[in-house]
Amino acid sequence: IANDIKPGQKGSSRRRKKHKGQDCVARLFSCISACCCGCICKVWIQVFSICALAQEGREVRLLLPPRLQRVDVLTHQPWYEYYKDIYNLRLRWMAQNRDKKRNVRGMGMMPHFRAISRLSRYILTLFAVCTVAVILVLKFNPRAVFDWGDVFVLVATFLQSFVLLFFVHWIFHKSDLSFDAVVKFYGAGFIIATPTAFIAEGILINILLFVVYIFYAIGAVIWEQPFLDWVARYYMIFWLVGEIVNAFVVAAITEELCKYYAFRFVEHPDLIFLTGLD
Repeated sequence: IANDIKPGQKGSSRRRKKHKGQDCVARLFSCISACCCGCICKVWIQVFSICALAQEGREVRLLLPPRLQRVDVLTHQPWYEYYKDIYNLRLRWMAQNRDKKRNVRGMGMMPHFRAISRLSRYILTLFAVCTVAVILVLKFNPRAVFDWGDVFVLVATFLQSFVLLFFVHWIFHKSDLSFDAVVKFYGAGFIIATPTAFIAEGILINILLFVVYIFYAIGAVIWEQPFLDWVARYYMIFWLVGEIVNAFVVAAITEELCKYYAFRFVEHPDLIFLTGLD
């Protein structure tokens, strides 16, 4: 234990820290901090620190103008670079809706494709390349059992959601949400929400099965054969209750939570009131 330097002695301006009362964990942390962050690097190292990221976010808001803070995820493209075209398309569509006889040019699909951001272009390109690559690899791989019926199933899996989006968004709510936002939300739901929900459901199901098997084992040890006969007699009822819990508790709640947080994960100028940057 280090003692303080007495006043008047050389180096008294730098007082040593007292370690009296610290446990072994605190002393080990002090040792590592002094070696790595105090003497060698002269900086504090933080890994996956949410507090540090939040502090950096607050500092960025003080240093950067608002238009440079509103950027897309991954590409970091500022919103002002592409949202002007989206806003003009919305104004033209609303003007055409007010006056059906008015000839408003450029209201097909191509203006909406030209108005999307760099991130949406990457998402569409990645989707097209991956779909074609999967079909070609599985079709021409001699060890894969994959015919045109499987190709139709793969295409129909995406086609049903595209048809639904066409009727719900393109026909009735084109001015409420831009095509750029639809691409980003669809990409977040397919790439982030779906795998997350799949993994979370698997974990929850295994936890519930583990708990059920524990109670089953306890009942078998305490009541022995009468308990086993009782479970076998009402097995269909237990199976039905388990399927209901799996469908309406595990699957439904997990999928809805993953879908909601994937939606909140995407920040878009169409929904700027949700970002806290308006």
